[in-house]
Amino acid sequence: MRRSTISDKLERILSRVKIHFLHRSDAGFRSDLHTAHSSSSFSIKVYRRQMPVEEAETLIRQWQEIKAEALGPSHEVNSLAEVLDEPMLAQWQALADAAKEKSCHWRFLLLKLSVLRVDILSDGNETDMAEIEALLEEAAELVDSSQQKNPNYLSTYKVRYVLKMQDDGSWKFCEGDIRTP
Repeated sequence: MRRSTISDKLERILSRVKIHFLHRSDAGFRSDLHTAHSSSSFSIKVYRRQMPVEEAETLIRQWQEIKAEALGPSHEVNSLAEVLDEPMLAQWQALADAAKEKSCHWRFLLLKLSVLRVDILSDGNETDMAEIEALLEEAAELVDSSQQKNPNYLSTYKVRYVLKMQDDGSWKFCEGDIRTP
């Protein structure tokens, strides 16, 4: 039985995000953000501090609302740039554009959100990065008039987001890694 093309695309995008994150080779920012990057010629000290859990929850809720708007019936993609940075911005923009092109949309409902861990990392010179690990429970339905029954799901999943501090002091999501709970 063939799954919906939007579901396939969402799955492919999420797997690309995961693969991109796992194979990223930027010096100083690896999948294990808790260690300092060093080489024989230099050493970078990474300073870690806490972000208030309430701030992390607010950021995730804002992203979830904007995601629902971008993939929803209005396909409101202009707000994506308010909360996303590359490469996530291009990936979610493409997904929203594909849904609009196929004349379908998603209905998302965030049921539960628990922030498990949140850290801000800085080397003192570069842009601050944050890592948020959270547990989300989400319900979603793909509304597609070409299908007799709309595909839907109720899922609890763990997600790790990487955010980048912008010049104005705001945070934008740049990577996400969905894991099983």
